[in-house]
Amino acid sequence: MDNEWQANTDQTTLKAILAVIRERYRQIAAKDFGAADDDKWGRGELALAAALYALPYEAGLVHQDDYLMLHMALDMAADFELKPEPDVKRRIVKAAAMLLAEFERLERAEAGAIESIPNKDGPREGQTGALVRYAADELKRAGMFGEDSDYNGWLGVAVLRMVELFASERHSGISAGLAIDAFSKLARFEPLTPLTGEDGEWIAVDEGLYQNRRAGRVFKDEDGAYDIEGKVFRQPNGACFTAAESRVPITFPYVPQSDYVDVADEGGEA
Repeated sequence: MDNEWQANTDQTTLKAILAVIRERYRQIAAKDFGAADDDKWGRGELALAAALYALPYEAGLVHQDDYLMLHMALDMAADFELKPEPDVKRRIVKAAAMLLAEFERLERAEAGAIESIPNKDGPREGQTGALVRYAADELKRAGMFGEDSDYNGWLGVAVLRMVELFASERHSGISAGLAIDAFSKLARFEPLTPLTGEDGEWIAVDEGLYQNRRAGRVFKDEDGAYDIEGKVFRQPNGACFTAAESRVPITFPYVPQSDYVDVADEGGEA
């Protein structure tokens, strides 16, 4: 019974977390200003607005003065597009997303208090907020937050988290390009510098066969080193595949790369 309860609780918790994150990104996309505007409210107004909004006002538990406080709090904080919501769970989700906004504000405040390296180009909060809003809007347009999307919306959540982290670094135009290029390669397990072929780069995978630690597509045996993706075959519909003929011999230093060969189908070249 306990295990069943735990399983049901875990499932409910995950569903709630995903719903709150989606709502938070909806709020970010809906607002016409960035995080700097949230940071103006440093006395807990966002949390106050969330708490008041979550109260079951249709049940008569909120006094008239509380209604006034709710609207004041919402006006003071931001336009989160929180309209009267008859569904109790949706109201709680929206309120929880506002609490996330308050938590984010506190995190930024703490980071600012300990930050010792000044930004030589000056603050770029506007650019940071613009990038996150742009990403959230594009992901929403692509349907990547929806429950019926790939991975039940988690893919959109994961991408926006990466965008938020990247935006928080406040890169300039040049450093942004360098960071994106390096991350793109590393995320695909691609080396940043040429392979050297030195002994420390190899791991034995079979008798007499070694695989390169830095680029898994590169192997060596008694006949020498080779790249099993050195040649990639591309069909008319754009689909690509590798075959035995994809293997090409290499010499070091070597930067892994693939030559694309257009073919009529998987059976032969065009």
